[in-house]
Amino acid sequence: MNQRIEMTTTSDRIVDGKLAQGTEPKLPALAVWLFPSAKDILFLALFFSPLLSPQASVLGDSDCGWHIRNGEQILKTWRLPRSDYFSFTVSGKEWFAWEWLADVFMGAVHQVAGLNGITFWAQLTFATTFSLLFGWMLRRGCNLFVAVVCCGLAALASSVHWLARPHLFTLLILLIWYMLLEKVQCEGSGRWVWSLPVLFLVWTNLHGGFVVGLVLLLIYALGNYLSALTSADATDRLSRRSQAILFTKLVLVCGLTSLVNPYGYKLYVHIFHSYVGSDFLVNTVTEFMSVNFHMEPVKYYEALLIGSIVVASISYKKLSFIEIGLIVFWTHLSLFSARHVPLYTLIVAPIIARHLSEFLKGVETDKQLPSFAARIASVLDAYSRQFQLFEARFRRHLLPIGVVGAVAFVCLNQGYLFGQKVMDLHFPKAAFPVEAANFIQARQLKGHSFTMDQWGGYLIYRFFPEYKTFLDGRSDMYGEAFTKEYLRVLNAESDWKYSIERFDITWMMLPVKNPLATVLKESDEWRPVYDDQMAIVFVKRATRE
Repeated sequence: MNQRIEMTTTSDRIVDGKLAQGTEPKLPALAVWLFPSAKDILFLALFFSPLLSPQASVLGDSDCGWHIRNGEQILKTWRLPRSDYFSFTVSGKEWFAWEWLADVFMGAVHQVAGLNGITFWAQLTFATTFSLLFGWMLRRGCNLFVAVVCCGLAALASSVHWLARPHLFTLLILLIWYMLLEKVQCEGSGRWVWSLPVLFLVWTNLHGGFVVGLVLLLIYALGNYLSALTSADATDRLSRRSQAILFTKLVLVCGLTSLVNPYGYKLYVHIFHSYVGSDFLVNTVTEFMSVNFHMEPVKYYEALLIGSIVVASISYKKLSFIEIGLIVFWTHLSLFSARHVPLYTLIVAPIIARHLSEFLKGVETDKQLPSFAARIASVLDAYSRQFQLFEARFRRHLLPIGVVGAVAFVCLNQGYLFGQKVMDLHFPKAAFPVEAANFIQARQLKGHSFTMDQWGGYLIYRFFPEYKTFLDGRSDMYGEAFTKEYLRVLNAESDWKYSIERFDITWMMLPVKNPLATVLKESDEWRPVYDDQMAIVFVKRATRE
């Protein structure tokens, strides 16, 4: 028992994540700078994990391709796109390229470092986001072991949508937004609070996920209002009412700020009609569908779902109205759509970690529980404090900074290190028709083409502006009617020939086991000219190869 008291006394010297002045032991300067902390190890593990697994590529989605080319086109012309110029099917149609700022960033990165640079940015952003989440959990007083488990589950669950696309900006900004809102909730208004509209302005032009920022403000406003109604303390009621008014004002200010975008209020109209008002697109686009609980990453998401239920049941501290609102809203969104799972983890994991940490503290003093439970909780708390004391000694982060700098140098040097090519990343052949595209390029096939939408962005990356695509991942622009027509062709339904003739298709690239590919093999009008067991290329017999 004396040892337990000594551990607590020593660790109580930690103040706001750092050692209190005068208590830091003398350590070699080299160790202080180079020895990695838990945050450093977590960051490096997340940063390198996609490179260690051939199945986990951040270039696994073809939308990355058209984002890069759009950004490069904006940099080339210094004009924002107002209409489509990637397809031949709806060329000139109004296009809301609401992620234009992210596209410019991706285009600039690609121009200086190619796909190596795009991969570097994606992995750096993801690793930074969840390392920041882990550090925030510790600063909020969470048990270190609880924080490691919750942050690890959050990162693993988020890998379901770990792709080099603009939504990575929303991951990072949403976490920063959440941290700022918690600061407002705890400390009230201040000069820095008006940085929120500035951040929101940038967010609006980076990614359409900015809308959830307004929803979070509304949840905080409503949560404070409900707390004011139910509180028995007059001072607390006044404070909560004041907070509710502040968050309501922020909703209005940030909402007006978001209108500073190339499309003004029409951006909201477009988002509503394309996603909220279109059941067909939401039920057709893969990333908007519900998650498959048999997938490996989804099991970690399931663990967090169960964890939120357990926390609500056993926590010694009652969940606030804000926490209830956050859990309910994000649980609904994550169950409704796979793309919301990473956002769910960022919001809910800190709540779970906080209440589990409070639970462990309560177990130590709960007389109704068996003594062994108190001993286990006491040991976990003691070692958590000791590890945090250890963390506070090594906070220079020189190792991860050096590693990131070295990888950045390799990327900027076109993947070369000491004259050897050590980094040469491309779209993975397991997901994209790389060899078939090489064949098309070598044979210089001309005319209009047809392929599946999952490959459209990749073909834009490979062939724009020489080739234009039939369809790509911009489902909100193509619309419901055209997408239905595309699906009828892809599935070789009765009127598929009408669409082929209407768009004057002269060659097609299809998955080998696709229904249309099976039909074309039996057709006298089409002839297969390439087949690599993944993709098969057909040309019209009357078309010169």
